[in-house]
Amino acid sequence: MSFKRILIAGLIAFSFKSFSNAAQYEVPYGFTVEGLSLFASSVTVTGKDAASGYSLALGSGVYTPAGTVYANLFIGDGSGLFNVFAGDDLGDHAAVQDMDLNGFNIVNVSSLAFTPVIGLSSAPAKNYGGVFISTHAYLNGNMRAVKYYGNGSALANLPSPPEDDLGNHTAAQDIDIDSFNLLNISSISFSSQIGLSSATKTNYGGIYSSTHVYANGNVYAGLFYGDAVGITNLPFSGDDLGNHISTKTLDMAAGSVINIDTVTITGNAFGVGGSTLAAQAGNVGIGAASPQAALEFGGAAVFSSEYNNGNSGTAKTIAWANGNMQAVTLTGNVTFTFSPVSASGAANLILRVAQDATGGRSVTWPAAVKWLGGAAAALSTNANAVDIVTFYFDGASYYGGFTTGYQ
Repeated sequence: MSFKRILIAGLIAFSFKSFSNAAQYEVPYGFTVEGLSLFASSVTVTGKDAASGYSLALGSGVYTPAGTVYANLFIGDGSGLFNVFAGDDLGDHAAVQDMDLNGFNIVNVSSLAFTPVIGLSSAPAKNYGGVFISTHAYLNGNMRAVKYYGNGSALANLPSPPEDDLGNHTAAQDIDIDSFNLLNISSISFSSQIGLSSATKTNYGGIYSSTHVYANGNVYAGLFYGDAVGITNLPFSGDDLGNHISTKTLDMAAGSVINIDTVTITGNAFGVGGSTLAAQAGNVGIGAASPQAALEFGGAAVFSSEYNNGNSGTAKTIAWANGNMQAVTLTGNVTFTFSPVSASGAANLILRVAQDATGGRSVTWPAAVKWLGGAAAALSTNANAVDIVTFYFDGASYYGGFTTGYQ
């Protein structure tokens, strides 16, 4: 039997008992034992330090080469522990409780093996919940989902589900491509009856086509819009502007009909309105089937009205473009100014000059007026007298003649 000297609070004490190869060293409660080496088969420590709460505090390591250390709780980071008993050791691991990784991740994992039925949920709300995978996922079996999100541009060899796969496709529901387009389409095949509507209001609704539309059958429409300059061989017999029989009025507002060889007018009325009708070559016959001159009448030529210049005052401009036959009433000694009928060309002009109820009014004629013998017309001066003054205009001068004294 051997013993170890024990230093207790500065005293040397020897106390031991031997019980069948076991030793018990008794130390009074609350004393500190320094430099103690135990070689017995077991040590039992009873009691607890009130300040620290520990029964045994060791200032150095504890080595058990062939024994076992049991505890309900280990305190500390345990960074040097290994070969810990078969609980949650995070090695070849069989979990005995939930693993809470709040604020941490599992990283550098080569593979995960799941039981046949699992539930996963960690993706954020913007990714619709569930599992968010930032890399490829290989499935040796089937993948099933109510919806797939993303453009799916790299998906290939998908099985043939009975839903919309956008490949060799038989639609099972409407395809809604709100705010997107179908691009780079070589052809679209429609069933026998279709309804399409996408054109804007400015394009009258329906289908707006910016390229050619080929119809191997008939095209029906209540109205066609556009200039239709390239349309040929239309099947219907309406206004095709070829060998044309008009079915409605042709409104050429702000437009012209040009480069016409012949215009044949039938009926009793032909009007030009406020526009200009110019025959730049050939002859024009009015009432003459085969005109022999630039203008040939087959009946009388009548001016629709006499242009009345009203009262003269003391100065009056006679604008001959208002008509070849004009009238004026002298209400004072007046000086006339003539505005020519056109910039060039000749014309026969007639001016009816009447005295007012006072009479005795005189006229000063423009310098461009030439009189027979150089003497100006001596107009009647009686009240309400009427004189007729005629002019031949050669484009520069007015050659005048007159008859006077009409009462």
